[in-house]
Amino acid sequence: MSTGEVDEIYALRLCIEPAAAAYACGVASEQDREKALAAFEALDRAANDSLGDVAVRNRDFHTALVRPGGRLLTTQMVERLSILSERYVVAHLKPAGRNARAHVEHKKLIDSWMARDARQLETLLKEHIEGTLYDLRAQFAATAG
Repeated sequence: MSTGEVDEIYALRLCIEPAAAAYACGVASEQDREKALAAFEALDRAANDSLGDVAVRNRDFHTALVRPGGRLLTTQMVERLSILSERYVVAHLKPAGRNARAHVEHKKLIDSWMARDARQLETLLKEHIEGTLYDLRAQFAATAG
């Protein structure tokens, strides 16, 4: 794991994911909405299990917010970036309190997505990804110093 790699992965996520999720929430079918809610609930349940399971459920959740947009390449890119992010998600959630903060952020994301509030969702998702990146940079700096 490196600062350079995390910067690249999260920069790409920031370029693609918030806008893609915002678009998808507006065109999602009722079945898509049920799947996104189920992905959130699975992530929420996994919080009591291993961080590895949380990382996989996190990927499923973030992808579920984008997939209904029907843009195959975009969905594949988000999913691939989420896979690349998994070990960083685990590292990010290790410090005490981060799992609770992530839960609150994910709850706000799903609520905005379900309300089809594209503007709020895009803002919240950008803040969520940036916050994780900020925390990871600080963690790497602390272990390097």
